Amino acid sequence: MTENPEERSTFTRRLRRWFATPEQKQAEERLDHVRQYGSQAIADSRERTRVTFHGTVTDLATNDESGWLEAHLEDGTGQVKLVWMGRKRLECVAPGCHLVVHGRLTNDEGERVIYNPDFSVVS
Repeated sequence: MTENPEERSTFTRRLRRWFATPEQKQAEERLDHVRQYGSQAIADSRERTRVTFHGTVTDLATNDESGWLEAHLEDGTGQVKLVWMGRKRLECVAPGCHLVVHGRLTNDEGERVIYNPDFSVVS
């Protein structure tokens, strides 16, 4: 009897989820959303290119020095900092919300950043 690779991968994924920590399960769910929306994985993206990410906002803060709104977006593969210049708040963006963001990926002191990203809130 030959083994179906598709069945094996499904079984392996279920087994892995059964023994996964809550953090690993959450990361896997975020990665499923990345695949669902056809976005790029943050970890696989190159700097200085236009990117589209789907992820969850993990924190949100206003930088007191610059007055800019800063958030971190995670997709299960990595994290990117989003910066809205000249904004102190956005009513529709809060920790825990899901966003699809578009913009140019840059690097600021070793951290991946998108300045003034276009975004959509998704459920």
